[in-house]
Amino acid sequence: MYKKLLKQISIKNTLKKQIVDDLYKSEENVIKARKPHYIFSAENPFYPENMRYNMKHSDVMDLLQRKGYKVEELAGVYGKPEKSILVHNPSNLAVRHLMDLSKDLGQESSIYSNGYDHEFHYHGGENAGKHAKGQGTTIHKRKPDDLYSTMSDGTHFTHLIDFNELHDANKSAIKQSKAPINKSEKSNRLTLIKNENKHPLETAGPDTKLIHYSPTQNLATIDPFEQGKRRIGAESKYGKPEHPTSFFYLEGTKPENVVVGGSNSKYISRLGHHKVYDVGADPEGVREHLRTSGSTLNPGIYNRDELDAEIKRRGYHGIYNSTLDSTMKNVVAMYHPMTVEKEHKIHEKDYEKTSALDHHGYDESLKSAKKYARENGYFDGSFLHNLGRKFSGE
Repeated sequence: MYKKLLKQISIKNTLKKQIVDDLYKSEENVIKARKPHYIFSAENPFYPENMRYNMKHSDVMDLLQRKGYKVEELAGVYGKPEKSILVHNPSNLAVRHLMDLSKDLGQESSIYSNGYDHEFHYHGGENAGKHAKGQGTTIHKRKPDDLYSTMSDGTHFTHLIDFNELHDANKSAIKQSKAPINKSEKSNRLTLIKNENKHPLETAGPDTKLIHYSPTQNLATIDPFEQGKRRIGAESKYGKPEHPTSFFYLEGTKPENVVVGGSNSKYISRLGHHKVYDVGADPEGVREHLRTSGSTLNPGIYNRDELDAEIKRRGYHGIYNSTLDSTMKNVVAMYHPMTVEKEHKIHEKDYEKTSALDHHGYDESLKSAKKYARENGYFDGSFLHNLGRKFSGE
């Protein structure tokens, strides 16, 4: 009898220990999130009349990841099931941009937290611009019926908010800083398509198609280290770059005659989660950094390889130039091999869809590129035009 009782007590203690261990494990996971974070959703817009962007959850996730944010998908129920997005460690400037995005997605509210103290911000309705405060987080051993979020590891939690008192914006922990914006904060700005003049790569998703033309058939990948195998004319005098690239057109762009004419196959790849940098707009001031940092071989000027190296160092996988003409601004140069999704043989009808770029226009474009490059400190005056010239030099 005593053995049976001791066995029952042992089983209960084991179960109790397991429950406590699981709770502590969940607690540790939430403690990991006890750093500044921002939670919002792109689903179930409460104020569709405020919507400026009709973006899916996956589109917003892709946008944030391409802009360099560390994000995590949350599941949960707030009146109805919905997916949310947790942005880890955003700066104050980033939070203000995220709040603007939440409002422009038609959302009623979002949460900013420093890990312990929380602010529930309203973006629409009579409470727009106000927020409720709270402290602490409840970790649920079992999934609640409503008002909870679930992290990727399965932890269910609810931030505790006091909705009995609302506060004005000037009492928020997110202050409107008067300090100048530094370059790292500039890179985290959310650039969305607000009009037709925005470049399509600013909000391109992972399914964006990239088109590559080649004289070689049956390729499984487009490898930049194969660049130069059909280099012609004066191009050869520049030698092979230290950071080679493969060149693609955005889908729907008319390629040049010289590109299609020297090719046998048209290859289709997907952008995926690769980040591409606009060397024309240069939003992070890479060129100015190279000119003033003293990190280049010749102080005050930089060459193509030094520019590519700095862009790659900042986590980018390729480049484009939004300041070029209608065709060339849609050219993407990738530093890494790209997987081929489909191959199409070049057909004579492809020639009918090429852009009418004649030699005069080509030469004038080269002169303009050299002038722009000289004015911006690029010593050999060739980089900008290389986006077009290296198609025929692959």
